[in-house]
Amino acid sequence: MMSETRTLQFESPRALQSLYANDIKLLKNLEDSLGVKVTTREGWVKLEGDSNRVDKAQHVFEQLEKARQQGVDIQKHEFNYALKAVSEERDENLGDVVSTKISTSSRKPPIVARSANQRAYVEAIQKHDVVFGIGPAGTGKTYLAVAMAVAALKKEQVARIILTRPAVEAGEALGSGGSIAGIKKCSRDRDCVLYRARRCAA
Repeated sequence: MMSETRTLQFESPRALQSLYANDIKLLKNLEDSLGVKVTTREGWVKLEGDSNRVDKAQHVFEQLEKARQQGVDIQKHEFNYALKAVSEERDENLGDVVSTKISTSSRKPPIVARSANQRAYVEAIQKHDVVFGIGPAGTGKTYLAVAMAVAALKKEQVARIILTRPAVEAGEALGSGGSIAGIKKCSRDRDCVLYRARRCAA
């Protein structure tokens, strides 16, 4: 295959650095995954390698730039998502996923979907009265549901948020025992969810 060198220009050095969270190791991951050489300085990045591999690397930066222009704070997760979307030739891309936003406070940036599944989950909540979220812990089911509830309350689409839990036998543990990231202990699962709702609205 024909080797090619291509230089991509960005509006400023800071804008470019924000695309890889100012973490050179992420650019190294891109090099290893796509088989290209990446050189960056000032407000440009140079891509070297086979033409089709350079095309893929450029597509990664285009996805990241589109997300940045949409107001997304690019971190390791977002960078790797864009990289995998290109390397695995997925139909969805980072820009499509992060276009789904949930505004819960004028003082905080909107909450954005971080995967195609999260996007589908949010869209399902928007379209249906009742949605069941099933999946492993830590995938955003409760967090996104509470964020959507807070957003609906702020827009006066609902009058109140009602927190419920399944009926269980006395002494039976529910879920992971009320353990939520950032909270050492909750006396009841309901209190944990309410804490999340307050954090979203703050």
